[in-house]
Amino acid sequence: MLTVEMDRLEIKDVKFPSEILVPRNRVMNHIFNREQLPDQLRYAVIPSSQLPPIYPDGFYPANIGTLVDPLILELRFEPISMKVGQIDPTVSSFSEDDRVRIALLMTQERSAKDLELLGRTMYERVKDISFDVVIGPESLGSKLALEIARAANVDGREVFPTSLQKGKMNGSHIGPPKEWITEEYGIEVSSGTSSNGVKQKLYLDPRYANLIKDMHWNVLLADDARLTMGTITASLELFKKLGISVTGITTVLNEGSPIHSIANTEGKEIPFRWLTKLPLSHLVSGGIQPIPGTFNGLEYFLVRK
Repeated sequence: MLTVEMDRLEIKDVKFPSEILVPRNRVMNHIFNREQLPDQLRYAVIPSSQLPPIYPDGFYPANIGTLVDPLILELRFEPISMKVGQIDPTVSSFSEDDRVRIALLMTQERSAKDLELLGRTMYERVKDISFDVVIGPESLGSKLALEIARAANVDGREVFPTSLQKGKMNGSHIGPPKEWITEEYGIEVSSGTSSNGVKQKLYLDPRYANLIKDMHWNVLLADDARLTMGTITASLELFKKLGISVTGITTVLNEGSPIHSIANTEGKEIPFRWLTKLPLSHLVSGGIQPIPGTFNGLEYFLVRK
């Protein structure tokens, strides 16, 4: 069964502008949304202490910048196997169905320009952390790992990117993706966006793992999102088994509680940096609406006008 940390809404009264204007070059619209955008876009700012807005077009505008210097990342909504009733039975009675919707980044659907900008923004959040290697799980996290390393290199730091590779089917079971990778360098993982009961395995190339260990390099773990912690937890377990030191974790999206550190298997707190807190949502009449109780840590919603 999927589990996710739910928050109770605790937002103090904060004054926000009623709307903001965002230049076109600060809006990363989704490839599935082919609308020609104007030079400036207007967004209403709705405090999260109010009734959550309804998004009728299937896209969610997340601000990974600030209200003074906004950077809008457009995400697409899709359903997952988690049930609305698991989160809030009183809300589920207003849902068109009982499936939770999440706002997805899907890095393979982003332009090279968007990925570069995401990498630079993520790097700015983690540049105070000591790391020599950025590791991203395939397939979504590996693209971000590359761009974070690129931004670090531009900043004058020697940082190497690599990935945790997905296992391949071998008869009736999942095994190493390459002939030279053994089970010792892999771990089973269950992602929050996978179908119920679906398991996957992630592997780190043995030569790369041994190089990281022998060079005493520190690792930054990078992924697109944190939902149920399945991928992050499994990755940390694998790194511990291989004797690899993880000094930071970063994601673009955080659908879980608004924490800023994650404990490894030994109880050590590792800094966790994310660009935006996301709500979980449900399908209602007229569109998709965030579920109350899932957006503590998010101060406001943006709605395109």
